[in-house]
Amino acid sequence: MTFKNKNDVINWIILNQLSRRNLTNEAKAYFIGMLYKNTKQKKELNLKSNLTDCQNLAINTSKKIGKEYNISSASVRNNETFTNVIDKIGMINPQLKNDILAGNTNINKTDIIKIGALNDRELKAILHKIEKGYNVSLLLKGVERKNLKQKIILEARKKETTDNSLIDIFITKKKYRIIYIDAPFEYAIDSPLIKSSKDHYPTLKIEEIKNLPVSNIAEKNSVLFFWSPSPLIEKSLDIIRHWNFEYKSMFVWDKVKHNMGHYNSVRHEILIIATKGKCLPDTNKLYGSVVSIERSNHSEKPKEFRELIEKMYVAGNKIELFSRTPVENWDRWGYEA
Repeated sequence: MTFKNKNDVINWIILNQLSRRNLTNEAKAYFIGMLYKNTKQKKELNLKSNLTDCQNLAINTSKKIGKEYNISSASVRNNETFTNVIDKIGMINPQLKNDILAGNTNINKTDIIKIGALNDRELKAILHKIEKGYNVSLLLKGVERKNLKQKIILEARKKETTDNSLIDIFITKKKYRIIYIDAPFEYAIDSPLIKSSKDHYPTLKIEEIKNLPVSNIAEKNSVLFFWSPSPLIEKSLDIIRHWNFEYKSMFVWDKVKHNMGHYNSVRHEILIIATKGKCLPDTNKLYGSVVSIERSNHSEKPKEFRELIEKMYVAGNKIELFSRTPVENWDRWGYEA
């Protein structure tokens, strides 16, 4: 057979592959993506890479191919991304590429496209674990969590911010008398009925929380209010001791509504009170240790507790770590802040 150029040869081969009756969905998506990419590149050369013309060409080409194979033009363009990722995987692990196209893996198309967004080091690491039989979706969630944690640290290290109350606790020389913390604990959930914290926000492991320089920002005589989930009370006390605070007492938040748990309906959460040096409240009034307020959004703490702290401790610098919203007279720090 005679062809005008190499692109036409490649397209002829691809079209022959697409006519196979035993083609897997993965292979079909791969070849449609390749056909779109090759056809588009061929025509772009004739347009001398004019951006607007190339964009219009890409849309028209995807529409034409989509009509031919009864899929949307967006799906055609999505298949090009899929094709590029498959080829990238093939350069590192040719056998895995063949297995994916043959439909011999449990890796779905969405996860494959996500894999394409990884850097070379992450890609090699995740492909190595896939070879060992690890679940791809879980591996990708692990990478996402890790990247979010890195973002937390990067956010914290920004020296300039439009919000003067947002303090970088890693570099500040400012000291605080009152420190309020609702840490984003990460811990294992075995029951499919109970949602994990990481389904709602970026989490930190116990050691990562423990290594925060809280002791460095605390005044010689200061107080710490530390939220602890019921299953993690022992680890929370260990964190507090590591920060050179001494346990004094606690408030118990009665959430009123039922909560899933392994041993009981955990409808309470504990707000530990700990001090560094001497830091008794500024008022003689004693507030009840059990506070009943119906829970709302996941992990969101009632504003009444912050207001209670303000009544107990009137004087001194105040900071809320892992703050969600700005509050007057409080400095704040954390990913959501």
